[in-house]
Amino acid sequence: MEEHIFTDKLHEPTAYDIQNALGEVNPLAGTLLDISAAYSKVWTYTKSSGWMLKVCDRKKALFYLIPFENAFAVSMAVRESERETFLQDAELEKINDLLLSAKKFSEGYAIRFHIANAGEFGIVKLFIQKLIKIRN
Repeated sequence: MEEHIFTDKLHEPTAYDIQNALGEVNPLAGTLLDISAAYSKVWTYTKSSGWMLKVCDRKKALFYLIPFENAFAVSMAVRESERETFLQDAELEKINDLLLSAKKFSEGYAIRFHIANAGEFGIVKLFIQKLIKIRN
């Protein structure tokens, strides 16, 4: 498991900090932020994860971007109806096991993707695009 890198509550990460930490995957994170341009972006801090970027519409999160050294995670909760839609989507078949094994919480099913290279990014990008389309 990766170690959280922005754990100083008094130091919210800057764009420079993020770029240096993410390294080669920084453009991939930028692509996700571009895709979600219509959503607000707010840095939040938790003791367990440190600083993470909440991408949200009003107060409901679309996803959280959690930076690591040369990688990042995308974490979210999908609603029951969204989960069922994704399970029927042939383009997302690769993540069916993740969807089926996701733990259910009051917010929905908790899903987390880890991105350390461009090969892992394509399915996440597609998933986020489809999630945005469903929620709009």
